[in-house]
Order: sequence, then C-alpha cells, then structure tokens
Amino acid sequence: MLNDRIEGKWMGWLDYDDSYPPAFRNKKLAFRISLWMEDGMLKGICEDDITIELSLAPATLEGGYHNDELQFIKRYSCEVIINERNELQANSFNPPANIYYTGRLKKKFLTGKYYVQGTWQITNSYVDGPVIKHYTVGGSWMMEKV
Repeated sequence: MLNDRIEGKWMGWLDYDDSYPPAFRNKKLAFRISLWMEDGMLKGICEDDITIELSLAPATLEGGYHNDELQFIKRYSCEVIINERNELQANSFNPPANIYYTGRLKKKFLTGKYYVQGTWQITNSYVDGPVIKHYTVGGSWMMEKV
C-alpha cells in the first residue's frame, strides 16, 4: 500500500535560514515524528528539541500526501518565540504560529530506506506600537524513516 511509505516513525533535523538571528543559523534542530493517514489526511505528532527544552506537549501535524509530495502544518501547543536574549521562550497566552512544511518522499539507492527533504516556513505578524509588522522565516529539513 502506498501509505506504508509515509506512515510510521521518522527521525530528522531542520536548519534555520538567514532570516534568523546569527546564533540560530548554524544550528540543527533534531526531531522525531510519527505519521499516519486518517480520513484521507496526513496526521502526526512531533517531539523536537524545542518541545523538550520548553517542556511542551508534542507538536501536532496535519496536511496531505499525494504522489510522493508531502505538505503539512506543524503547530506547537502555544506560541514559541525568540526573546531579546536570543533564547527560545514559550508564551502560553498566545496561540501557536502555523509552520508550513513541504517535501518530497525519496528512496535511497543502496539501502532502500525512505527519506523526505524539503523546506519549512513561518509567516506571521505582530503589533509593534501603532504598526503591524509582518515577517517570514524558514529553512530546510530532512527526515529518514526508522
């Protein structure tokens, strides 16, 4: 069955693009994902270095999978920000940002193991005095089926 290729447990990492502060640009964030198909939708949960560091519940994943293309939205249990000291901080008073992931399922030639490579992006806005400021940040990601 085609869904067997995407359903299951995955391990991977993501990195941060140049829109992030310099302290984050050379870091890789490790994650573990469980994926399944439910009513034609891709669903899952994700534990990563952020959920562990900030003691958050696993992030939820929801999206689609078709023709080896993968798209999903990742949501933490609350807003996660980078504060003035370039530290991650959970703000339980605000809803989480949508983190958009896209990727393509591939198969390694020698081992036959499945993996996904793609990009991720957050587009959001905030109020700074009388002005609404918009921003977009992102990076790349990769995961391998375990």
